[in-house]
Amino acid sequence: MGEEMKRLVALVILGALVLGGCDFRSEYIAPVAGTIVDTPTATVTGTVPGGAPAGGTITVNGVTGTWDGDNWSAVIPMDTDTYVTPVTAIYTAPNNNRYIQESTLIHGEKIDDGEFSPGGVGMLFTNGGIAGLGPVINTLAGDAFDISAQILAQDPLIPPTDAGLGVTITGRAYEAGAESVNVGATSTNGGVETPITVTNLYIGLDLTLSGLLSGPCKLEIEVPTTSINATFDFAPTGGELDVNMVGQPGVSLAGVSYEFISGICDPGTPLLGSIINSAAGDAIEQSIRDGFVTQLGDPDGTGPQDSPIADSIDTALANVNIAGAVGEAVKANLDAPFIAIDESATGIDFRSDADFHATFGTGPADCLPPAGAPDFTSSFDVAGTYPSLGATTPGGGVPYGLALVTSSSAFNQLLSSMTECGLLNQDMSQITLGGTTLPVTSTVLAAIVPEFATKLPPNTPLIIRLDPQAAPFLTDAPSGPNGETAELFLADLRIEFIQRVPVPGGGTSDRRWLSLSVDAPLGFEMGFDPAAGQLSPTITPPSGGQVTTRVHANELGTNEAALEHVFSQLFPNFVSGLGAGFGAFPLPSFLGMDLQVLEIARHGNYFGLYANLVPQLQTRLENVVVTDLSTPDFAEDAVLFDSWEWRHRLRRQVSADEVHVNLDGVVGADACCPTGDRTTNAHAGYRISFDVVPASGDTWRLDLSHLIRGAHTANDEGFAARTNISTITGRYRLDGGAWQGFAVGVGADGPGDGTPGQGGPSGSAFNEAFLGSATTSVQGTTATSVEVEFGFDVSAFSDANLLFPTDDGSEAAVRFGANDSLTNDFTAGDYPGSGNRNITQDGHFGSITLTTVP
Repeated sequence: MGEEMKRLVALVILGALVLGGCDFRSEYIAPVAGTIVDTPTATVTGTVPGGAPAGGTITVNGVTGTWDGDNWSAVIPMDTDTYVTPVTAIYTAPNNNRYIQESTLIHGEKIDDGEFSPGGVGMLFTNGGIAGLGPVINTLAGDAFDISAQILAQDPLIPPTDAGLGVTITGRAYEAGAESVNVGATSTNGGVETPITVTNLYIGLDLTLSGLLSGPCKLEIEVPTTSINATFDFAPTGGELDVNMVGQPGVSLAGVSYEFISGICDPGTPLLGSIINSAAGDAIEQSIRDGFVTQLGDPDGTGPQDSPIADSIDTALANVNIAGAVGEAVKANLDAPFIAIDESATGIDFRSDADFHATFGTGPADCLPPAGAPDFTSSFDVAGTYPSLGATTPGGGVPYGLALVTSSSAFNQLLSSMTECGLLNQDMSQITLGGTTLPVTSTVLAAIVPEFATKLPPNTPLIIRLDPQAAPFLTDAPSGPNGETAELFLADLRIEFIQRVPVPGGGTSDRRWLSLSVDAPLGFEMGFDPAAGQLSPTITPPSGGQVTTRVHANELGTNEAALEHVFSQLFPNFVSGLGAGFGAFPLPSFLGMDLQVLEIARHGNYFGLYANLVPQLQTRLENVVVTDLSTPDFAEDAVLFDSWEWRHRLRRQVSADEVHVNLDGVVGADACCPTGDRTTNAHAGYRISFDVVPASGDTWRLDLSHLIRGAHTANDEGFAARTNISTITGRYRLDGGAWQGFAVGVGADGPGDGTPGQGGPSGSAFNEAFLGSATTSVQGTTATSVEVEFGFDVSAFSDANLLFPTDDGSEAAVRFGANDSLTNDFTAGDYPGSGNRNITQDGHFGSITLTTVP
């Protein structure tokens, strides 16, 4: 063909293009695809695609647009009979070429980013569930409800109280503690009844008597069982849980025993002691009870101040929130401020507004979205009424411990966040057709679109790319397309057929041969995988006739109308891959307890998950027994003869991972007369036996430690005094094996001169502190029985001088955390006493801490 003929052919072709026009597709339109519109019409805007001649006309869905210079706009009606309104903007240039811009809008109510879904999430703890939380609440509340701090903060613990005989008693606590604090809870229509049982409460009191008889004295009180019964109202304040006491607490003390150990109250005090002991003793128990009621009650009723117990429960239940547990489980951010907390005879119902939202990064609730993932401005809203839940599951009538409630709107927020994080973005290299999984190649796809065979070589590898333009959302349809529990609508899922083409220098570029958009109602069932402990949604396809397909790009030149019909029929084959993209939702744990799912039910446009709370199996201590190995207490409190005493007390605190034991004691001796010395000896010690029970696969570690703090003390009353403490033995053994030691030496003697029986110089007064500690550790992987023992000997020697000049012995004592109770003017064993010692810091402290090794 000559050059003239070529030019003629080119002109003919060009003329045909100019006269007939061509279609050019481009992607410049706003609002962006997937935007939710909650009005009957939408304003759509755009610009003339690059390279298009100016001076043409614009129509959008058949509506003629207007111009404001470079931009066009049109107000188009939304299709209110369905969810999806395709938007097609056609710019017709003066040369009749058409430039087509396409998008998709979603019609419905919406919740904008940053807004809350009202009443979107909730949880109901039934009374059965609350009872199951007992060990956890005890641990949390036991830490928060520091009985020692509560009592010591009550100053005075005993306000001025009439003890009779014209005597008024005021008392402040100088030490306090308890073996354990057990907190229970039962929801009622009038609030949450919270019985608190304090076991083996002990209190040391400094009493002051005024009136007819005046002076100080010390009192030690033991209460085996203290019961505090209080009712609390749980309410939201500023979106947080706020606990307020209803009325005043009831307090009862069982088995109270007390001992006046010094001062004018002591029954051994000449003349006055027994009288005051009787009068004061009758007032003590009621005074302590009244002190608890006053100090543990709400100081200002319904005012802003809280009772100490309410503050403690606030602290203990600070982790009872929906946001933390659910948000971390689904790896999304959830703001869920409480809007209502209602107590009833069934349980405690917590309700919150909800705002699920995505954040991008590497934090616990962040995500790293893939390239091309969408960024939405709102999520689909479905109106609903928060359900009223009973005490049993709706389907099986089975009691449960915890129900989690989510609205469709809140779940749609979650789906929107997950889609922004890449929920549906995936590249598929395989496809299932007719029940057979096949590689995605030009040959396989030619069975759907024959042009793949004419445009590409046989068996050319391709990928099918899923690129969501909108987030899937639950609708208010009563069921899915095939009778499933719910309908999950998939709007504007872009499906692209991509060839990765090598480029010079390495790498590939994507060539898009075909692009489709699909709208489809899907069936949605929320199942539970007990082995994985996860919620696993099941996505089921509709029939082909319920699927809508639109062609967006067609580089193959295939018949678009025919392709849209064929692909709608074939789309259900893609749903299996689509469902896999949803993955699973890990179940949250609450207060360290797992959920055992019993039932998942739909309540209108809300969904309820009914479960029991199951303690997570933790490596723990079991069968803890503390045995006192000390010499039994003894005392001789004489007025005209020698006095001596050994007294001690053993305090313990036990939990699943810690044991703390405090052994306090005092040994004292006073030779009143030069007729003979007085020596007092005693053994102090205890054994802790327990079992270490590891969770599967855990390596456990026991850290064992002990510390002793106290003082050698003597008061100059004549001749010499001497005290002694032996090495503090610490040892342990595993499963009855050999003992392993970790002893403490603190220096045996006080500074008296000579050994017992030798005597010493006159005027021997001293206060010499001692302190020592030791630690060790042991590891294991199997269940193990452990014994730990501590022990030491103490002695006090009062040296009377039998020779000229004859002289009484000086007072001698070894103090380590306990007051003496001798009243015969014996003060060497008193606290704070010489050196102003702190009674709560002195003593022997043995600790066992269980941890796991990473």
